[in-house]
Amino acid sequence: VCRLWGFAASGTVPEVAIVAARPDTPRRGKIASTGWSLMPCVIASGNLVNLEAWHGVGGFEDELFIDCVDTVFSLALRHAGWVIVQLNDVVLNHRLGESEQRRFLGIKMTPTHHNHIRRYYIARNRMYMHRKFAKVFPEFISRDRVGYAKEIVKLFLFEERKWLKIRMSIRGFRDCKRGKFGKYTPSEKR
Repeated sequence: VCRLWGFAASGTVPEVAIVAARPDTPRRGKIASTGWSLMPCVIASGNLVNLEAWHGVGGFEDELFIDCVDTVFSLALRHAGWVIVQLNDVVLNHRLGESEQRRFLGIKMTPTHHNHIRRYYIARNRMYMHRKFAKVFPEFISRDRVGYAKEIVKLFLFEERKWLKIRMSIRGFRDCKRGKFGKYTPSEKR
């Protein structure tokens, strides 16, 4: 397979950790639609994972529970020297939240309309990912921070229950600082 992809021409064949489909999300729509691409990270849905690589990095971090678990896994694999390949001809139908295309001052935006509990996980797990990989992948983390700031702007412009979502995001940041992970339970004293 690697020869078909042209790796053999370079004389080295990389250790492939994940072979992924291309999700049909707006962000991934900008990537080539044929051939293959080396990716910094991929979503977990629809992947083929090399079990040697999975064991080598300790698998998924289950305490993250939902958001960023796949990104943290991807970054851990890359840090360990593995590569991630996306097959651009293979498309995975994937919907991110209740995404919709909107415009503000002529700029196209895609708010996700995640609920307040999901916003908690997004904030907590993203902060964890940023802390864990800021020194290893500074450019990736910097771009992700900018992306997160854009998400907050879209939340304020287009989403309902924005203040509840912001409060839950702040709670997620606090829980990350406290080292509290796993499933969120609203009945706990915080």
